[in-house]
Amino acid sequence: MRRHLELEAASFHTPGHKGRLSVLSPDLPLNAAFDLTELPGLDELSDPAGPLAKLEEAAAKLYGAAASFISVQGATGAIMAAVAATAGSGDSILLPRHCHRSVLQALSATNLKPVWYEADFDQAWQIYRQVQPETIKQAIFEAEKSGKLALTVVVSPTYTGDCSNLQEIAAIVHEHGHALLVDEAHGSHLLPSPALRAGADFVAQSLHKTLTALTQTGLLHIGYGCAIEKRRLKEELNRVTSSSPSYLLLASIEAALALVSQGKQLEHFEELSFNLHRDLLKIARLNHIEILSGHEDSLKDLQSFRKSFQMRSYAHILIKPKEGSSQHLYDHLISKGIYPEAIFGKGVLLMLGLGSQDEDCAKLVQVLQDYRGEVGASEAPATFLVPFKFKLTPQQASQCRQILVSRHEALGRISAQLRAPCPPGIPILVPGQEITKEVLERSRLDEFLVVVS
Repeated sequence: MRRHLELEAASFHTPGHKGRLSVLSPDLPLNAAFDLTELPGLDELSDPAGPLAKLEEAAAKLYGAAASFISVQGATGAIMAAVAATAGSGDSILLPRHCHRSVLQALSATNLKPVWYEADFDQAWQIYRQVQPETIKQAIFEAEKSGKLALTVVVSPTYTGDCSNLQEIAAIVHEHGHALLVDEAHGSHLLPSPALRAGADFVAQSLHKTLTALTQTGLLHIGYGCAIEKRRLKEELNRVTSSSPSYLLLASIEAALALVSQGKQLEHFEELSFNLHRDLLKIARLNHIEILSGHEDSLKDLQSFRKSFQMRSYAHILIKPKEGSSQHLYDHLISKGIYPEAIFGKGVLLMLGLGSQDEDCAKLVQVLQDYRGEVGASEAPATFLVPFKFKLTPQQASQCRQILVSRHEALGRISAQLRAPCPPGIPILVPGQEITKEVLERSRLDEFLVVVS
């Protein structure tokens, strides 16, 4: 870690505080003396009635929720709790192919059957983008042929920042009598919550991706009109939560929410992103790079830029070179001390956070202005996500006897393991899935944990 900090000149990756938490929240003590436990006056996360209860009430008011619960297991724990809480209300769950692995982790402990749908896929960038309401409508129609749906899951914003029309999607889901869970892990900087405003029943957020809370912090919001009892959700969240939650994590949540509730820091965040988008668009005109969110009409002024938030998160920027590979661009940025979030699809993902500063953006712009792609080099072949072919449900596979087999013995066997590298945690291999030739080509594992038939 020390070596990385010596090399890094500017952070364009999570966490959102960008290493500046002591500057952003100078009153937040983060040292061993404040690493406390459930002492008198400090409240208890499993059943809050004091300052933690007040913090949850403040979060609900800030984001527009009927109730909010703190998660020290990030958005992962929030998603797992929401899925588990709905397990008794239906037979299956409707999932996007690019869902987070936490959904599958929850399914291993429930009897819900996964039913998959595909969001819009951008061939040029090799990423999933918005999901169309009509796609959800058709997917629900097909899923209901084999039983009652308990839950539909939508990711918005996506890992690369695209937002879907949640208002129409929520209306369709509720018309068919089940709940909507929105994975808004990458959208905690969008206030109030777009998913809650649209009518989502559950919204899971991460507070470290773009805000300033420490890594592993999140919130589970309950929407108005949600049919699941709040106490049930709290119990499910407790099941996946440590019995010794870190009070340093809890204190960082309080500091992060206090920061965004003031408004000024978010306004600066928006303006910084607006200026960076405009600078990158200028570079794009010089034929150095392409930018996914570089629509000129949304960059006329700050007001136009703010209106575009319903389609894209301003914290996420995807770029790629007009010549050569994204790997070359990624390596070039790192060689100059500019650390992106990841190579994703055919682009390089840059993530801004509440801790981002003008000087970070200036360094990035300077490096990109001087960048030249590899002349004559070609991009690596696209790697599509493997279609799932299920033989068992995730729960069934997790309860079977399991053995390790070598790669050459795995073809045609049923997987007992979940393989979803982070970031961003999109599943490649799921318990209950048949291991096909495509799975072997995509996974690169030497051994596979499989079900004994």
